[in-house]
Amino acid sequence: MNFIFDRGVNNDKNTTRIMYFTHFIYIKLYKVINLIKHYIKVIGMFNYAKHILKILKEEQQGHPILKHFVIKYPSKEIAQHQNCIFVGFTEAKATAKTHHSQQYDEMIDIVITTKQLDYKESAKIYDAVTNILLNTFRKDDVLKDKMSVISFMHKYNADNTLQFGELLLSFKTVENYNEVFDIEDEDLVYDIVCSIKGYADD
Repeated sequence: MNFIFDRGVNNDKNTTRIMYFTHFIYIKLYKVINLIKHYIKVIGMFNYAKHILKILKEEQQGHPILKHFVIKYPSKEIAQHQNCIFVGFTEAKATAKTHHSQQYDEMIDIVITTKQLDYKESAKIYDAVTNILLNTFRKDDVLKDKMSVISFMHKYNADNTLQFGELLLSFKTVENYNEVFDIEDEDLVYDIVCSIKGYADD
């Protein structure tokens, strides 16, 4: 009788442990799902360039290398010899698809330019800045698990002088069919209209 009773007690304890463990796993999954939803909301669709600019400008504060660069969206200044880091969206390649969403690989092009004209010195700058950028992205909670490096290359002028360094990255993003442009959001609509009319700042 005692053996049966003890085994029953052990079974109750095991059941309790399983319940606690199941509850623990549920809470963890719930937090992960909410975190993913938060990141999607923070980034938005095809909006990694904006987030990258934000974290680079934050990293730039007090950074011994990045503080010497202007960090911005692409412009005609790419062709000029200045210390700049240009971040821009290039394309989104559709990948997996479900009944409720479409997944993409979002391509981000980062161009690094410098005032330095000497090949050896400018190449050293491009390589160092690229390393700093990748380390910065890999520390960011939003980017680190979604980023893949596609390529890094040096681009040359017609006279074979080194013009700039180019880093191409890919990020996973999702289009949720239930999330549509909210025309009732007055601030959002106003912002887009200002951009259309040319009122937006660079």
